[in-house]
Amino acid sequence: MIRALDIGESLDPIKLFFFSDFQTKEFKQFTRKKIKGLNPYQYHHLLAWLLQNLKDDALLANLDVLFDFSTLNPKKYLPTEWQSVPITFEPLEEPLLPDQFYKDCHRFFHRDYGTLYFVLEEMFSLDRVDRFLAYFRARKTMKNPQIDFERLLNLMSLEERLCFPVYNFPDEEAIPFYGHALNYLRFEFPGETERLRYQLLDEIRKEGKQIKKLFVGAGKEALPLALMDRSAVLWPMLVDFEKWRQLVMDALKNKGLFGLLKKKILISIELLKELLGEEYFQNLTTDVGKKSFMVKNKETGINTLKSYSPPLVLSYHYSDWLKKLKAADLKVAVKKETEEPPQNQIVISKNGSQHKLKKALTEFFTHLKLNISEEQDRAIESFVYRNFSFEYDEKIDFTKRTLNNFGFMPIDFIPSKHAKDFAKLFLYLADKNYLLSNKTQIIRTLDHDIHEKNGKDGFSYSSLIRIPNDEHHFFPDKDIRRRIRSILKIDD
Repeated sequence: MIRALDIGESLDPIKLFFFSDFQTKEFKQFTRKKIKGLNPYQYHHLLAWLLQNLKDDALLANLDVLFDFSTLNPKKYLPTEWQSVPITFEPLEEPLLPDQFYKDCHRFFHRDYGTLYFVLEEMFSLDRVDRFLAYFRARKTMKNPQIDFERLLNLMSLEERLCFPVYNFPDEEAIPFYGHALNYLRFEFPGETERLRYQLLDEIRKEGKQIKKLFVGAGKEALPLALMDRSAVLWPMLVDFEKWRQLVMDALKNKGLFGLLKKKILISIELLKELLGEEYFQNLTTDVGKKSFMVKNKETGINTLKSYSPPLVLSYHYSDWLKKLKAADLKVAVKKETEEPPQNQIVISKNGSQHKLKKALTEFFTHLKLNISEEQDRAIESFVYRNFSFEYDEKIDFTKRTLNNFGFMPIDFIPSKHAKDFAKLFLYLADKNYLLSNKTQIIRTLDHDIHEKNGKDGFSYSSLIRIPNDEHHFFPDKDIRRRIRSILKIDD
């Protein structure tokens, strides 16, 4: 556990002060110092917890403990004082505030240093393997604090020391400091935890690339020795599945060490699952979630965006492949598999989401009384990930709306009698402009991805294209249609 991200024991002494009947001067100073030492992530969680669990009078009496009033000087904001404002070359959509205001807010809300600064300082003394694992586990356990901004606004408005006016530019209208300060916190707060997750992912990538240098590019004679290093346990997280297999085969070419090294690698796979608390491995040394393709659809003229990330591979595939590997197999090179943008893509409108679409499909299968296993659930996610792209909009980060890449997993469990219902669902969403592809494109994609040649699965192009246009909403009844609209926020 990274202490800088601890929101349990590290905050307990502070919480104790607010509930204590003996708030001595020394206790107050001690608590103020403890709060000043918190990073933004911990501070936000403390603020959220106190707003949920403390009464107004107890909070109001101790606002100067929770906030740094020493940073504030109302005289700095007099209208007669010359104020510098942030430089902007864009048209002003809203009034600007002086630079001094943002500097004061940084200190007022204990944001002098970002949370990552505290994390890196704590992790500096660890070796790269431990840092990699610590960052990975931290990303999984981080939580988003839920701050009651309305209640905080009411409390701050009752504190006279926060009511001095701050004048904006160019209108020179005065609003109390607490109002501007809450707007500042509202703006900075929502992305704080997500930004930290991305920052930790970047640190994971940096550490991983350095560790990878020990074995990628090393001679085949050096690989058995590299397997003896502690960092070898991370191999499945540093390279793609195909590259991992080739590295293993190169390392096992010494017949005298074949059995020993094979057993060691099998143990390492199980150990890595335990260390990560994950069943899936993924190459984290690439720009995960940032590789995108923008393609202009020739038929619709719509610019579409498809985001790609290295596939998540079930750890079972690593151990299963290795258990079956024989010394005679080492002479055959591993075939390199490259992922390319699929030719047929169904376009989701820029207001849509792959996550919501997958949830709608799961609800659809539940309505059909199909018991979806965990593997089939992954297959649904794989189907949506590989076949659906987004209407391009440069202002939207679609990576947050994109599902995980589990590689190709066939969606072969749909009974043929429900093939047309499945197709009608997408045709209905196209009628409602949630999907921007036309009927031909949707049917072509389903035929290409699901239909087996000469098979009787019901997904052939010739069968689905005959669905009447006035029957798109029958998939199969109004109950599931109402539920799908609710999930995808579609008006009837």
